[in-house]
Amino acid sequence: MPKFMDLELANACYKLMHDLIQVKKGESVLITVDSKAEFRVVEEMAKAAEVLGAKTMVAWHSTPKGYGALTMPYLPEPLIACVDKTDVWVEMNDQWLLYSPIWDKAVTNGRTRSTLNPPNITWRIKCGTDCTLYRRGGFGGPAGIPEQACRHDKAG
Repeated sequence: MPKFMDLELANACYKLMHDLIQVKKGESVLITVDSKAEFRVVEEMAKAAEVLGAKTMVAWHSTPKGYGALTMPYLPEPLIACVDKTDVWVEMNDQWLLYSPIWDKAVTNGRTRSTLNPPNITWRIKCGTDCTLYRRGGFGGPAGIPEQACRHDKAG
């Protein structure tokens, strides 16, 4: 059954995975999400990664108390163990893990590309269709995204 802005959401998630995050065939993609985030967005991001040929995993966990390093006592051990083992980490958590010890380890390992994404549908669509908004960093856009990576924000 179609839901609110399904087609726009699918389009935006594909553009984010393909144009901005630049997921490649065979890469591992980890999408983390806590129980407060909008799961429809997570599902569409996972579908987009699969379409691009990635090995995709969604890690759904209970919502931790606090943000960043304060989340660590509440996170499952398997999640802590896998974050720095992936090529791409898309964090869709409402209570973000940004600036936590696992985030530090992932972004400094020379392998993992990490991004913090707005978890609701309206912001996902806005960010997915306007790369300049996404690259401003207010939503933790992926580090090192070159200007030329975003083909669709040059069209007009």
